[in-house]
Amino acid sequence: MFVANDKELGVRVTSLDLAWDSRFVDLRAWVTSGRLVCPGCEQTLRFRVGEQRRPHFAHRVLSECPLSKQSAEVLEAKALLYVWLAGKYPGKVELDVDIQIPGWDRFADLVVRPDDTKTFAYWVFDRSPRNRWGLLHNTPAHVSRNTLFTESALHKEEDGLLCLPAAQRDFIINSKYDPACRYGHLHFIDSRTGMITVCRGFLCIHAPNLHSCQVIREAPLDSARICPASGEIVFEEDVAESLRQSGRFVHRKTPESQTRPIVQPAPKPKETAAPLDLTWYNSAVKCELCGKETTDWIASNPSKGTCICRGCHPQSLAARFKELHHE
Repeated sequence: MFVANDKELGVRVTSLDLAWDSRFVDLRAWVTSGRLVCPGCEQTLRFRVGEQRRPHFAHRVLSECPLSKQSAEVLEAKALLYVWLAGKYPGKVELDVDIQIPGWDRFADLVVRPDDTKTFAYWVFDRSPRNRWGLLHNTPAHVSRNTLFTESALHKEEDGLLCLPAAQRDFIINSKYDPACRYGHLHFIDSRTGMITVCRGFLCIHAPNLHSCQVIREAPLDSARICPASGEIVFEEDVAESLRQSGRFVHRKTPESQTRPIVQPAPKPKETAAPLDLTWYNSAVKCELCGKETTDWIASNPSKGTCICRGCHPQSLAARFKELHHE
């Protein structure tokens, strides 16, 4: 983790803050003396600096503290977001903040308070969080909830569809940047490359989890913007599409002496997407693991004509997790 509490001054110390780049010796001394403790469980910490990992704090003894259980992928994603947000809101970004949401025991990974009336909170997940009802329904009204999933949680089918587990479906939310005829958006972040993928406009193709997506944008985090009302991460194309849908355009006033006749361009033909053939998705398919033919499948492999049925899905997820984490 990147945050510790200073018991003497009653303030938080963030190892990612540029102010500490030349004071690692001080941080190490304060940790050794027990001055800096974990903000989650108040245990003493270690301070680690290496060539491959960012400067961070670690528990001296493994505990049940939620801040000690985050994967390296999530930690690096948080670090990328912190540096990016701190560049836009200097001095107003915090890591690992307890917002005290009833029924939800995980700290917000990042919190931005642009002014006294707004709070943008961000959570980063590399897998489906359990007991998420509190976060979904008890988030305070003044807090804008923003969730991101890591790249390993983005499951693309070979036919271009997305396989969305229950947690991702629960966290789909609508905003003014989404296509009017489809539903919601999701954000994914690649902690290795710093790329952000935004998927907008979902349509369920095979219940419950196979979805098509109308718009998928991928670009470096540094090129993204923040919605000033909600803290949502958006791209220039999202803003332009939102203005187009709302019919708002900016017109500059031109002196009468410089006016010219307005020539309306010829209307462009409407582009109509080819209809998606749903016959295969509604037919019985053979499961790769148990061999059973069923229409109740979760993931598909159209080129092989096979699937992963609902009963075998947990086994498939466990195998995928071990593969991704080299277990």
